[in-house]
Amino acid sequence: MNNRNIEIKIKNRPLFYYMLVMVIFLLTLKILIMLNGRVYVWYLDGASQHLSALTYYSAYLREILSGIFQGDFTFPKWDLAIGEGSDILAVFHYYCIGDPLALLSVFFSSDKMYICYELIIYIRMILSGLSFMYFVKSFDGGSLAAKASDSAVTAGAVLYTFSGWIVYMSTRHPFFVMPMILLPLLLCGVEFIIAGKKRGFMAVVVFICALTNLYFFYIMVVLTVIYVAVRLVVLYKKDIKNILTRLAVIALESVTGLLMGCIILYPVAKVFLSDSRVGGGNLGIFYPLTYYLSLPQSLVSGYWSYYLFIGVGLPGLAAIYLAFARKGNVLLKAFLAISGIILLFPIFGSILNGFAYPSNRWAFAIPLVCSVGLVVLWEEFSAFSVKDLIILSIISAVCLAGSIYMESVSGIVMTVEGAALFLMLFFIKKGKAAGYILPAGVIISQLTLMILYNSSWMEQFASSPWLDIYYNYNEAQHIASLEEDSTVRYSGDILTENVSPIAQVSSTQFYWSNANPYVGRFRSDIGSPEYRLYYYSGYNAAAIPLNLAGCTYYAQSDIRRNPLPYGYTPGEHIDVGYTIYRDDINTSLVYTYDSSVSESYWNELNPVDRQILITDKLVVPDEYADQASCELESGKVGCDISKDESGKTTISFEGRENSETYLIFDGLNCDSVDEFLTLWAGISGTDEDYALQYYTLSNWFNDRHLFVLNMGWHGEAVNEIVLQAEANTPYTCDLSVACIDMDMARENLQKRFEDSPEVIRTEDRGTVIGFDTGSEDEKYYVVATPYSEHWKAYIDGAEAEVIQANIQYMAVKVPAGHHSVEFRYEGDYTAGLILSAAGVLVFAGYMICGKIRKDKKIRS
Repeated sequence: MNNRNIEIKIKNRPLFYYMLVMVIFLLTLKILIMLNGRVYVWYLDGASQHLSALTYYSAYLREILSGIFQGDFTFPKWDLAIGEGSDILAVFHYYCIGDPLALLSVFFSSDKMYICYELIIYIRMILSGLSFMYFVKSFDGGSLAAKASDSAVTAGAVLYTFSGWIVYMSTRHPFFVMPMILLPLLLCGVEFIIAGKKRGFMAVVVFICALTNLYFFYIMVVLTVIYVAVRLVVLYKKDIKNILTRLAVIALESVTGLLMGCIILYPVAKVFLSDSRVGGGNLGIFYPLTYYLSLPQSLVSGYWSYYLFIGVGLPGLAAIYLAFARKGNVLLKAFLAISGIILLFPIFGSILNGFAYPSNRWAFAIPLVCSVGLVVLWEEFSAFSVKDLIILSIISAVCLAGSIYMESVSGIVMTVEGAALFLMLFFIKKGKAAGYILPAGVIISQLTLMILYNSSWMEQFASSPWLDIYYNYNEAQHIASLEEDSTVRYSGDILTENVSPIAQVSSTQFYWSNANPYVGRFRSDIGSPEYRLYYYSGYNAAAIPLNLAGCTYYAQSDIRRNPLPYGYTPGEHIDVGYTIYRDDINTSLVYTYDSSVSESYWNELNPVDRQILITDKLVVPDEYADQASCELESGKVGCDISKDESGKTTISFEGRENSETYLIFDGLNCDSVDEFLTLWAGISGTDEDYALQYYTLSNWFNDRHLFVLNMGWHGEAVNEIVLQAEANTPYTCDLSVACIDMDMARENLQKRFEDSPEVIRTEDRGTVIGFDTGSEDEKYYVVATPYSEHWKAYIDGAEAEVIQANIQYMAVKVPAGHHSVEFRYEGDYTAGLILSAAGVLVFAGYMICGKIRKDKKIRS
């Protein structure tokens, strides 16, 4: 019995060593953060997106569980408080819905959610290393694990767990660590099918991947396809029968797992395919030169450039070198060569990024290849030749030069440590080198990366008091305290990001990765200078879209960027740096139009005339329009444009009294190598100066070239605008000016709200929106929440057609008289449920058939 216990301990030695190292690393990290009075939350995206999402999800889960305990099995599908309203699953799947670890949030209150957030990060780190060790154990029927030493497996797991991807992403975007857990398990599934073991394992892992995150699921599918293709060709060469047999089983289990995950995957995929974020990169065949110059340092410690967070230190780079320097290792050579090719050309980064902008968010796979290479080539590290030492010295010199060029302290220190490690491996007795020097070198290298990176980011980590202020003392919470009406909405220039869903008050602010495409299109059509159509705050302080969004309040930041909107009366100033303004025409989430005009006519207009149009006419798809076009007095005014030697452009024009003035940039383009072009526009004779940023070669380029800058409302006519490009960066565009007569606009807008219902009823966070009408004439009733094909409308209980209204909202045509109108958001769950049920049946049948075949084989 005692001998058996000793044997078990020996078998688990790599796991014991790994967990011991993990305790040291995580304690070091926690002490480092605590000594600086911080918590492990990045105060930018960490607080505004990831922690916000987890806090929202926790309350959402508790709401669903409470309903179940009371016998109510319905759940909110749409929330008015997510921007102007959004599908809950579509928005939060990207961050937490579907992630098994996020379920832990239900046990934490909102003020302690940062503890849950940190805990999940640490669990993800640990699971990454365990997943890696499981892959090593499973590869080639266990042959790799049988050959590998305990120290090799432990060092490989440490290199993988604290590679640049995990160290950086744990800080920036914690759920980006999930593919580091799941990809090795997917590859284990492939290995089990090749070995004829663990039937159904791959189907279960694919199912978990599909539930967890669509974006990384896509990337992992592409990477797994590459792995399968290379693995089967290398293993079976020309044995087509074996290749096709294994491919058939892999395909069957993969499709089965995919079907089972469709309950979440299907509705989210439909939204993702039309997401406003999907755009085109502006790079051409090659990345900028700085990208290639950053590669050596990126491999050592990681770098921001196009998500080159690799960071495998010189031990990882040595594994790459040895893979090519030694005979055999065909698989390693193939995967390393493919990785190198993908890194070099932006087209591959674009493909692996869902055909959006080029990005190396697939680069989490490179530490996996390097860490496996470290395990495979472990003994070679203790057999360096003079030639090896010379080549590794050259590699070290290149990495050191690259790190100095990129001013990377972590890269410099890790390169020096790696060079010292190579010298020790060459000169010290080989047995000790293999047993102690190399594992210590790997641990020190990755511990250095973790400490230096987190130390350099320490000022960007939040403190718990800061988080308390961020979530509990913001403008959203203040406005929520002013109103009990669940349909109240606010806007603003610089708003606290993503706090309105937590405060449960609707806002025009939105910063989540999956955005409604109709909202993005509307903002693009009116030339919104907020470039990223998934990241916006207000409506460029333009009164018309603000009123038609139903914004009762406008929170103007003390750090002012835009002009004050017309028609909002200043109220109290709150301590967190905002003055709260209130509209003076009693806007509402629901308002009416007497007639409609075609979308085709809208498309013919310039962005400012489109604003003017919707004060009077509802824009609907052509087939629903009352009229194809209408008479419209254009807001455009004639102007003269001159440019001096300093690059300053002066636009002179005949302005109009009591008008909002807009500067229109049509066909804006810039070939600068900088990330963005900044244009400053000012009203002559005043201190009013407003900025437009146009992204050029960055990840955020999305092929938009039409922008409008609101120069504000003025009682007296404005006649001159001065435009200057920052650093005199060259650009091209056609400039024009338009004015909106606010007397006319205000008169039309007041008519829109004359028949607004006194009470607007909502249920399940806005999944149901209802109101009563009493108009003397037939009217279009618009609900200012984003349109979706999954909204259903009912008039007095009878279904009515939901019409896309003003590009981004929804409307229904209501007859004269008193009626009860109700909109219900039903989501797109039926098809996903059916597909998931089919997947479960297929999986059950597959497993039963396998059991029957196994039993028959045993009996025979």
